[in-house]
Amino acid sequence: MVGGTATDGISMNGWQRLVQCTVVFFLCLALFWGIEDIAWAKSGSELAEVAAPVAIEDLKSWFDRYEPRLQILSPQPNQTLEATTIAVTLQVEGLNIFQDPRTGLGPHVEVVLDDRPSRSVYDLKEPIEFSDLQPGTHLLRAFIVYPWGESIKSPLAYAERTFHLYTATGDRPTTPLLTYNQPQGVYGAEPMLLDFYLSNVPVDTDRPTWQVRCTINGQSFTVNRWQAYYLTGFKPGDNWVRLDLLDSNGQPIGNTTITRLVTYHLGGNDALSRLLRGELAAKNLQSSLSPSLPDQLPPPPMWNRNLARQPNPWLQNQNSAPQPLPNPQRPPQPLHPRLSPFGNGLALLSPLKTPDPF
Repeated sequence: MVGGTATDGISMNGWQRLVQCTVVFFLCLALFWGIEDIAWAKSGSELAEVAAPVAIEDLKSWFDRYEPRLQILSPQPNQTLEATTIAVTLQVEGLNIFQDPRTGLGPHVEVVLDDRPSRSVYDLKEPIEFSDLQPGTHLLRAFIVYPWGESIKSPLAYAERTFHLYTATGDRPTTPLLTYNQPQGVYGAEPMLLDFYLSNVPVDTDRPTWQVRCTINGQSFTVNRWQAYYLTGFKPGDNWVRLDLLDSNGQPIGNTTITRLVTYHLGGNDALSRLLRGELAAKNLQSSLSPSLPDQLPPPPMWNRNLARQPNPWLQNQNSAPQPLPNPQRPPQPLHPRLSPFGNGLALLSPLKTPDPF
């Protein structure tokens, strides 16, 4: 009887240890996932500016040899149309506008009507139609962008046009204009591009008389340099972005507030997501620069560890340029002198030629 009790005691102790080990195992597993979730929550709650991906800097240097010019052919300035549908016709000189079928990228034009979200246009052969418009005065804006979505910040790459439907209800705007560009739509990777276009604003001075306040999911900051910004810290799912144009005293300038929604789906395998994550070099995307350049896009990796990626460190006060690719074949010098963004006259447009690839 005593022996039976001892055996029962040993058996009970064994089961207790087994249960304890099982509980500890699941607690450790839950703690592991909890720590990872907390890390992602922290990384997703703090916005940070980071350097542009190296490949984007290399791609931009390829485009710097051109000075594209954008024109709105129709509607005509201050034209009055008796219709609720318009057909917009654009013309671009000095740069191929197209979409690479493999990458889905290419130099294109963003077209904005009034305060509507912009429309990406890759083919200028067909008119761009806007329907169900209200009578009155409307403002049409268009600007050329790089394949990755950043606007070309030159007055030649931008055009605006005021027209009227049935009757005029306003004049051509002479006040500063803030045109929202990125981010919008769906992104599959960070850093995301923050970009806007400014018009009727002096941007070439050492002491800007303006600033842009950006608010993302409730976090606000201001910038006073007209350039592209790359940000991390977006949360998975929907994010809201608001831009306000302010004067030198920090007061909002009327009718310059824009709010857009951007959706963040982690782990995107599209070409833009891979470019933003640094998985592609400039030479992999040369077919997105010109239709005459070959396709060198490698297949996406078999596995995607985007969820395990930590955000890039904060690079505030980082003045050094991104390091180039190892032994790159740098492009030749520009085909013609660049025009000062705020000089007089038009650029000297050379015949469109495709430079050597990377």
